[in-house]
Amino acid sequence: MIEVDAESFFVIVVVAAVAAITVAAVPGPFAPPVVVVELLLGIVFFDTCVSPQAGIDCLLSVIPADNVLFASEMVGAVRGVDPETGHHYDDTRRYVDAAGLDAAARAKVFEANARRVYPRLEVAP
Repeated sequence: MIEVDAESFFVIVVVAAVAAITVAAVPGPFAPPVVVVELLLGIVFFDTCVSPQAGIDCLLSVIPADNVLFASEMVGAVRGVDPETGHHYDDTRRYVDAAGLDAAARAKVFEANARRVYPRLEVAP
């Protein structure tokens, strides 16, 4: 028997979930049962932090918008301007803006999903 602390177990579960969801996106004999993917997508979320355009495009092609949370570095945390684009490295919103999502999916990524995952964000009446 292998003993694993709670934090390591959580990391193992998340890595397994990412692997299962990623494999499920590619049809074939090794894809996990749909019920497993649906279960994992009910509890696993992905953020957009520190991903270039190609990473955001790949994420949104594999993971449903219902499971993506907008995230970015604190403005100024990643100093510098990308010489190829002229944009600051920590300006990650533009990648989601350029990903071609419809208005409903953009609303989920930028706000609705975070409110669902973190219900305490709702303003008290």
